[in-house]
Amino acid sequence: MKYFFDISFANKTVFQNQFNDGIIEIIMLEFEVDQIIENFLNKVSNSDKQFLIYSLAIPINYFEPHNLLAFYEDKCVDFFYLQNTSMTTSLIAINSIFDIKINSKKSTLLLKQEIQKIQGMVFSNYNDLGIDNVPFLVGGMKFTSDVDESEIWTDFSNSDWFVPQFEFVRAKENILFAINELQDSISYSFNNVYESSLEEIETFAFSLWEKSIALIISEIKKNKFKKVVLSRMKTFKIASRVSLANMLKMLSINYPSTTTFAFRRNSSTFFGATPELFLRLENRSLTTDALAGSIKRGENETEDNDLSDYLLSNSKERNEQQFVVDFVINKLSAFTNSVEYNKIPKIKKLANIQHLHTEIKATIRDSFSLFDILEVLYPTPAICGLPVEKAKEMISQSEDYQRGLYSGIIGWMSINSNSELFIGIRSALIKKNLLFIFAGCGIVEGSDALQEFMETEMKFNPILNLFNDEKKH
Repeated sequence: MKYFFDISFANKTVFQNQFNDGIIEIIMLEFEVDQIIENFLNKVSNSDKQFLIYSLAIPINYFEPHNLLAFYEDKCVDFFYLQNTSMTTSLIAINSIFDIKINSKKSTLLLKQEIQKIQGMVFSNYNDLGIDNVPFLVGGMKFTSDVDESEIWTDFSNSDWFVPQFEFVRAKENILFAINELQDSISYSFNNVYESSLEEIETFAFSLWEKSIALIISEIKKNKFKKVVLSRMKTFKIASRVSLANMLKMLSINYPSTTTFAFRRNSSTFFGATPELFLRLENRSLTTDALAGSIKRGENETEDNDLSDYLLSNSKERNEQQFVVDFVINKLSAFTNSVEYNKIPKIKKLANIQHLHTEIKATIRDSFSLFDILEVLYPTPAICGLPVEKAKEMISQSEDYQRGLYSGIIGWMSINSNSELFIGIRSALIKKNLLFIFAGCGIVEGSDALQEFMETEMKFNPILNLFNDEKKH
């Protein structure tokens, strides 16, 4: 048996592109689907208002995100993939019908203005289905809003979001297929995938790293900084074909406590498995992470627990994480009457590393929006440093590449600004036949250049190991 869906609802041919068994499953009989479409089209034709975007959602019973991605990864120019830690959100968004691309130092304000323009210009059947949390815009923001002159990030704007042509969404108990269409038809071209097997073509000199760390620590001792997050990039040439769908599947299996993601624009795909939630906003309820301080995993349970205890008792690591907690709580206090969090951090264990982690929750007052919070909360000391602006300047001076989407924001927003946004770490960029891998660490007083260097090496492994796994497929 085969199930099929389409890209267009204007002519009611909602069943065209066939998918094999196991990828997607319809929850209702065909006449019920027809009824949903018929009701939607009747409301469109009876409306005396012109809308910019029409969005039709159809309930489905199941979809397998990695199989869908494998089906689409070499058939579209733009796509967005996300699967969060708890599996409460899975999202595949295919092709863009409407772009918001901003290259400005005021990117957050301009994004807010652009979204406000289209909020009243979307006609959907979400209310008919009793749902209000459908991802509408997907994409991300770069680490800095300064003009990015780096060639590796040219396919992405500073703030880069799109409304997908169609999407598969699992949001808590709702599983949907959604089709979005402009008044005018949209055309798109297909794009080739890239190739695999790695050859490192740029080697980072440890002496440069050591020099940068020494400078940062000397400035910390002069009380100019409390913390600076320094990162580095490795560049590889990819020599043979690789499957992005396989790599994302391996990341989700090997690192189940992370959110896996992929964001393609033209010939570039930014992907990874981030352990860090930037913020989740559902109605007025906000959740965010303070994640900092790291140590390796143990060879056995006893050693692993000993390392966890050491991390919790180490003053350097605790101070580094506390900087983040204090920063977030201080910034959120302007938007909420109370903030909930545990004063003692917990340990977040990934397959190859463990971190100090504090979950922070707040209820945002009605007079404030997602964009007000975004403006003051990003970037946090977890990926930048303290004070933030001075740390950004030091990062610009010390790093020999543009971060782009690395340590930027990746995620989705609904039309009413509910959102799930993550920090784009443990990540890489594939551009044509090149792979760029990124990793960073927090430098505070007491940091050791060699230890921090080895920490970044450890953080490269989730991506590098994928190419070893690829050889087995």
